[in-house]
Amino acid sequence: MKNFLILICLVAAFFVAAIDIYVDTDLETTYTNNVLKLSDHDLNRFESGEELDKFELETTDDLIFSALIKVGFKNYFIDGHTQRNELYFKYNSHLKNSFLDDGYLGYKFTQYLNRKINFELSYFYYPEIYVNRYSSELDNLNIYRDFTYSKNDYNAEVNWKAHSLLELTYRFGFSQLFYNKYFTEYDAVNFENRLTAELFPKAKIRTKISYRYKASDADGKAAFADPDAIDVIKNASYEANTYSVSCSVPRLFSIGKRRFYFTAGIDYEQRYFTNDDEDDEYHFARDDYTFSADASLSFKLINKINLKLSGKFQQRNTDSPFSAVERDKNYDLYEVGLRLGRDF
Repeated sequence: MKNFLILICLVAAFFVAAIDIYVDTDLETTYTNNVLKLSDHDLNRFESGEELDKFELETTDDLIFSALIKVGFKNYFIDGHTQRNELYFKYNSHLKNSFLDDGYLGYKFTQYLNRKINFELSYFYYPEIYVNRYSSELDNLNIYRDFTYSKNDYNAEVNWKAHSLLELTYRFGFSQLFYNKYFTEYDAVNFENRLTAELFPKAKIRTKISYRYKASDADGKAAFADPDAIDVIKNASYEANTYSVSCSVPRLFSIGKRRFYFTAGIDYEQRYFTNDDEDDEYHFARDDYTFSADASLSFKLINKINLKLSGKFQQRNTDSPFSAVERDKNYDLYEVGLRLGRDF
């Protein structure tokens, strides 16, 4: 028995010695001028103060404080190749609209097969995401309800350094969205495929080009015990194409020994709703076109701690046969942020 305990202790000591444990923390502050992505029409409704049951907002802008903790375990058990297991915990706190506070937890597994190929598997859980307040088809009362959902997000990714001037990444994503009891017709399963090419990854100017295809299949009729008793069954199923381009300059300029890293990018998403029921005005023949542009400037503050200043602009334009839909779904916003952390 004594020898067995000694063996267990030796094995445990080997694993502890063979595993590199690390903890990273990121702190970020972000200002947004349109925290719920409201249209001009809804912004005016809020400012009028006449629909208190529609908006829970204190203000339409807000300051968001975010903290991310990553706990990692690195080892070399598989033929000497690096393996990483990482746990993520993030929380977002809103200064003025505390009901929007949210966060997520997740796990990521990364296995390096050689210097050119590695793959990742990840899972993230978002316990509650607040979108807005709407009336519900499942509610007999003519009042507004919180439109919220939880999400399971699964991803698999393969990275390949195909050439000294080219790196390729393919990601497959699968997610499940579960809405609260007033909006279960929006429950959905999403599938994503994304291909990214990074050009000249070791050069002074690096470029990434990405394409993503996403298909979302919502429950629609399946959410109702008696669909015939429902006047309008909303179905938010859609297909989307997203095109992204970004450029980064690792050494844009230097001040003393500090080198400043600059990056900028644009995204353009085309989202096509697939419901063919004309009674569902908010989804029938509706197309959304969302443009985003962002830029950031960062530098090493001390040791491996970086400081980053970032900005973002986003605008959505909706094309619909119904003018009220275009009025309610068009929006624009801007954000500025300051982040302190280990890796960007």
